[in-house]
Amino acid sequence: MFHVYFSSYPRLFNNSSSDHLWLNNALIDILQTHLSTFRCNTIDIYNLNKPYHTHNAGIPGDRFVIYFNGTFNEASHTPLSFDENIVLYNKEIPTKKLLKPNGNGLILYSPEGHAVAEFFESKWEMNILFDIFTNKEFVDNGIDIFRNIIIQFFECYVDKLAKERSWLHTSNKEKLSNMFSTRLSSNIEQNIQRDKRDIDNYHNDIMNLKRQLKQRFDALLLKMKAVEASETYISDSLKNLIGDLDIIAQHEKVVDIIIDDEYIIIKTIPLKIYADNGGIYQAGAFNIRINMLTSQVKFSSDVGHVGFWTDHDPHPHVNGRDGYGCLGNIDSTVAELCSQMQLYPLFLILIDYLETANTEDSAGKYVKHYPLIDGSNLDDYEEEEEIEEEIEEEIESSSCDYCGNDFDTNDGMIVYDELSRDANGNLIYIGEMFVCPDCYDKYYTHYESLGEAINDDFDVEGFLDV
Repeated sequence: MFHVYFSSYPRLFNNSSSDHLWLNNALIDILQTHLSTFRCNTIDIYNLNKPYHTHNAGIPGDRFVIYFNGTFNEASHTPLSFDENIVLYNKEIPTKKLLKPNGNGLILYSPEGHAVAEFFESKWEMNILFDIFTNKEFVDNGIDIFRNIIIQFFECYVDKLAKERSWLHTSNKEKLSNMFSTRLSSNIEQNIQRDKRDIDNYHNDIMNLKRQLKQRFDALLLKMKAVEASETYISDSLKNLIGDLDIIAQHEKVVDIIIDDEYIIIKTIPLKIYADNGGIYQAGAFNIRINMLTSQVKFSSDVGHVGFWTDHDPHPHVNGRDGYGCLGNIDSTVAELCSQMQLYPLFLILIDYLETANTEDSAGKYVKHYPLIDGSNLDDYEEEEEIEEEIEEEIESSSCDYCGNDFDTNDGMIVYDELSRDANGNLIYIGEMFVCPDCYDKYYTHYESLGEAINDDFDVEGFLDV
């Protein structure tokens, strides 16, 4: 059985979600009752605001589309007008105009002789040529009219199509037989071609598996050699690493070495920073945290000062938030020494890094906030300007009610989906939304006489004199 969906776009029945759902269920019952033999997967229904359209959404044999209040753009744009509400299938509906059919499809007529719908077999689309469901007051009449249109469609097309497929009722058994034979032959030929492709694929798979097997044997030999080399490397590296730990422990600037899982933590005495401006500044005692396996190096200190990143940076070139240093040109050397398990040379490089500062660097110039021990060799230079922290302007953002994307709130626009009038003839704006500039440009038009932007799918012609 097919699936039926009465779309809420471009408009809801009676501007009410609950009324729209109720009518959706009524339409489903009619379609499933009277089109039970109709072979399709989905039936989609749209209630149009603008009747003259160029949609091409139907898929023969798969998707059947019904448009309420619609006709194709090629049809005459001058509808049939009546002095009173129209009566169709002995039921009155609150409209005084009927759209004209395109003329290229199957036209369905009411008993009163009016063209009420047009079906296009090549598109699998049906236009119902009037606003069948205008409001809840006449909804029962609209349902009866819709039922009669669907019954006519069944008799004129669906049942006729089904009988042409029936061996007992077809008017052309030879055509039906040829169609079946052609389909059967086509399926068999498709199976043959599929089997031939499978044979080629199996052959290619076997060749690929042979190549992969050869590659696996080669990889196995390489891995075996790599394991042997790694075992030797581990043995030698551990010996060297233990020797480096003993040497570092005896260094005059080291107070202790802590082994914490895969981390080596070297604790130093309070270090001095020899800046390139000739000044000597006092820094704190550092913890140098090294992971030889990942080349990760982090620094912390018992003393922090105002720096480029925080108000407690342990060193001018070290971020006080996470302890990572801007290593610059020694970064690759650190990675190489970690890879070679050369701890002592790495230690010397890191100590030298902590004992220097580049005042030409945007972070290094903050060394001036550290206690000056010796300024006798300071270069002559103009007094530095006060460093101001840049505060990034916080941009308030909103989510577009139409597309859901975030955008700058200041760029948003208020728009409306529809217009109506109250009992006194005053305008009522319906469906207020807050949208982004892109959706505003694509789907809305601003009318000077209304003073507001309205959805392009809504026909505003009758409201522009307000």
